[in-house]
Amino acid sequence: MVYAPAATETDVTSATRRRSTALGVAALVSVAAASRTPTFLVWGRQQLPPLLHSEPAFVGLGDRPQRADGGAGAAMNILLVGTDLPGTDASGLDTTTLLHLAADRRSVEAVSIPTASWVRVPGRGHAALDTAYDRGGLPLLVRTLEDLTDVHIDHVAVVGWPSIASLVDALGGIEVTVPEASEASAGPAWPPGRQTLDGDATLRYVGVQSPGDALKDVRRQQVVLRQLVQQTLVQELHRQPKSLVRIVRQLLTSVAVDERWTSLRLLFFAASLWNLRTNDIRFVTAPITGSGDEGARRVVYLARRRGAELWRAVRADRADTWLIDHPGAETPWSVQ
Repeated sequence: MVYAPAATETDVTSATRRRSTALGVAALVSVAAASRTPTFLVWGRQQLPPLLHSEPAFVGLGDRPQRADGGAGAAMNILLVGTDLPGTDASGLDTTTLLHLAADRRSVEAVSIPTASWVRVPGRGHAALDTAYDRGGLPLLVRTLEDLTDVHIDHVAVVGWPSIASLVDALGGIEVTVPEASEASAGPAWPPGRQTLDGDATLRYVGVQSPGDALKDVRRQQVVLRQLVQQTLVQELHRQPKSLVRIVRQLLTSVAVDERWTSLRLLFFAASLWNLRTNDIRFVTAPITGSGDEGARRVVYLARRRGAELWRAVRADRADTWLIDHPGAETPWSVQ
């Protein structure tokens, strides 16, 4: 195994951040899930390179949220951290998503928390969420989110957007739909209708700033991730799982996951997702009340009551039911 040097609270290296992409984890999940046989697990372990690990994500964390009682305790929560989106702030944190995998592994809810969310950062008072990562790396980010949600985080993976762009190119591009009628936003113009994006265009698409809509930037990132899963990792792997080993190997040379993952644990976990299909993976953004200015920083204000209801549902492994009760909360398939 290759371990990145542990970072202090004030010294988190950008090299560690760039050495990662959660899409590698997603690809590995899909490959292993394509067969539940021990033979495939052995074969997969032989074909894949050793995992690279991020800085320790859980070091020094005490008084953490407890797992749910009963069957809900078998659910898993994975924090996906996105970094290094070109043209964004220097802090490095661009995407924060809590991936909730149901106890029966038949549904996944990906809940994005805007990195500009105004939250309480332990030891630093109120600040934007990305301040936690900038000042204290993964441990402070995990602690901040667990304090905010009271949800136990089991694992961490880090997304490098440049690596996602490379994946898009390797797969021949992805398709996104731009609505026929939508508000103009800063950045490049996107003609209405179906668009095929290469890697560079994908980075520009997710990097467009939308001053009039605090959530549009987040939803655009969700659309890209969902299209990658739908168009390639699920459809192709269920037809011919071994055909994407080359892509998985490429990704895992740049993946950083937390210190609790091992190749064998990851493969066995992935094999448990055999029955998962694209429509079982749903994207949503944490509820907000609006945006405003805190000093020189533009921030997003989270909705306390609605947010508390969502996080209670996640803790009880009922996030799918919460989405049924809030049909407008799921991210649409088309985002300007």
